[in-house]
Amino acid sequence: MSRMFHFRCSVAVLSLLCAPAWTQPVLVAQPLPLGRAALTQTVTSEMVAPGVAHYRIRRGAPDKAGTWMLMSAVVTSPDGLARVRKCFDTLGLDAASGGFKLDSSTQQHYDVLHGGRYPSRVAAQAAEARAKALQCPLFARHSSEDESNVSGPWVIDVVALIPGSAAALLAAVGPQGTGLVRQASALAKSTGALAAVNGGFFVERDDDGFPGQPSGISIIDGRLNSGSVNARPAVLLKLGASPAATILRHVDMATYLLWPDGARTVIDGINRKPGKARNCGRGVQELPVHDHTCSYADDVVYFPTGSGFAPATAQFGAVVRFAIDAGGMLHRLGAGAAASASEATLVVTNASARLAEIERRASAHQLAAFKADSGVPGILVAGSYVVNAGPTLLIGGAAVHDEVAEGWGIGVIDDSGHDLLMHDWVNRRNPRTALGIKDDGTILLVTVDGHRHDSSVGLTIDELRKVLKALGARDAANLDGGGSTTLVLAGRLVNQPSDLAGERSVGDTILIASPKPDTARAVQGSVQ
Repeated sequence: MSRMFHFRCSVAVLSLLCAPAWTQPVLVAQPLPLGRAALTQTVTSEMVAPGVAHYRIRRGAPDKAGTWMLMSAVVTSPDGLARVRKCFDTLGLDAASGGFKLDSSTQQHYDVLHGGRYPSRVAAQAAEARAKALQCPLFARHSSEDESNVSGPWVIDVVALIPGSAAALLAAVGPQGTGLVRQASALAKSTGALAAVNGGFFVERDDDGFPGQPSGISIIDGRLNSGSVNARPAVLLKLGASPAATILRHVDMATYLLWPDGARTVIDGINRKPGKARNCGRGVQELPVHDHTCSYADDVVYFPTGSGFAPATAQFGAVVRFAIDAGGMLHRLGAGAAASASEATLVVTNASARLAEIERRASAHQLAAFKADSGVPGILVAGSYVVNAGPTLLIGGAAVHDEVAEGWGIGVIDDSGHDLLMHDWVNRRNPRTALGIKDDGTILLVTVDGHRHDSSVGLTIDELRKVLKALGARDAANLDGGGSTTLVLAGRLVNQPSDLAGERSVGDTILIASPKPDTARAVQGSVQ
């Protein structure tokens, strides 16, 4: 990049986000709907390349009343509320109650109590330890991450890509193979990308699957890299002279083997560890459960040719493995044997009800054709990229509140820790990454720093929804956030990731690539 343009403007109560004389997208005509209306808001902007602009919005100031405190687990009954109040009383703390809900469901109303004032995280954690010794489920949290904090501060970065611009190509690039995660900054540098943000949710621990594998739908240049999670949204990106993005409400990808007699054998997963599915939602009958791993005794997983995962399948344990050659011939693999480079691999758990039928067809040397069906046209063609997402934020300019149906409910599994995680995840402030699309097709890549009480506290999901709306988005969806939230411009990390270790390695990345032909080829070549 040979030149970077800069300008700065300050925004007080009702000033416009300003724009220079050259063509540049204008985001919003009023202060963002965060905190008190009179908060100071400043905006800086730079033209990364023709048609690609970066905005940094700073709003508010540190909450002087902010403090470390103790917060209860999620409470859904009068008896539970009484027990939690007794815990606070035992510790000599006054408890304040807050009522919450997840989306518009009448079944998802609950309480969370909080109390105490502590000068540091260490002091709050010591109080948490004392509470737990008394069998009281109380947890150290900072009050600035609650919506009661109306001061902020917030730091929000927005990269806007104008449709039809010759400046950029939009692509989603995910590393391939078992255990491969990569920092977005490294991927951006290796491809010469103008900008990059982290993408969808992915497996982090070996206990939950293959670290780095998307935990939801993933399509790389038309190639199915990971199966869908029922009822979850996704972002469809189209590579081309005029890059485009679409928020897909539900991507329910049906995968199966088609036999010569017309029979079908359902395939439960793509490129994932047999018997385990992160975020659940296997098939159209099972609800998703975010940040939870479902286990299955009956599981059939397909590893496409060249997926990068097949060599590890010998370590799966109690499974039977088959290879499918380029002509569709199915044959069983012996112990320790591996499929050839030109073969796909099918892995079936020993307890699967489908195993006997698959073995019978393999013994008869029947041909098997892998099929993937979706109601989304053009989703499995060259130049198409899909990144898993959620919750859905906006569709057609209207707010969408489907958190529970999309996997962020409480009481879905018998785990109070998971209920608290969902409260923290949806209704408390966190670092966020999101993608929005304006009426004119402008694509907005948005990151919000968080867990930094003196510089940026993050957003709740509903705050994120309102911010995307204020930025002019018609459609929008949340992407992976928390410690994964990353923004890279011209090869440099520009946001402040919340992980203490710095930038996190992630499963996939959304790139705005240079329009130079050699760079475009490099981006596409990196995902083969």
